[in-house]
Amino acid sequence: MTLIPYGTSYGNFTLYLDTKCCFGESSIVFSQLDMNSSKEINISPLCPRCNMRFETINHIFVTCPQVYRTWFGSNLSIPILDQHMTEFTDWLHYIITTKDEAIIIQIATLIYHIWLAQNIKVFEEKDLPEADIIHLVDTSI
Repeated sequence: MTLIPYGTSYGNFTLYLDTKCCFGESSIVFSQLDMNSSKEINISPLCPRCNMRFETINHIFVTCPQVYRTWFGSNLSIPILDQHMTEFTDWLHYIITTKDEAIIIQIATLIYHIWLAQNIKVFEEKDLPEADIIHLVDTSI
């Protein structure tokens, strides 16, 4: 593996780019500055949770089957997207400007934990089940 500095350090980590790429995918290595440990993270355009669709904002937060089940299993009774609002960002803006604070807090907490589950999958290669995400949301509000 040939590593070249990606140019930026983040706290105790430096980002390197693996110059050996195959099938259009590149590898990124986060390496601690003391060089005692490193973690290779494969970057793919597909969603790391379902590996079925490109990783878009709509997919990450709504249409990924695992995420959709999380929304459906939560205690929120708000439709996620519909024929009038097909973009997650438009829907979120609508929620923030029209709903009361308690619902906004629930939605923000759920979005945060969906993102956390995505990062756990990418960085720790662990799947966080939908029921666990919902439980984390319920206990952190």
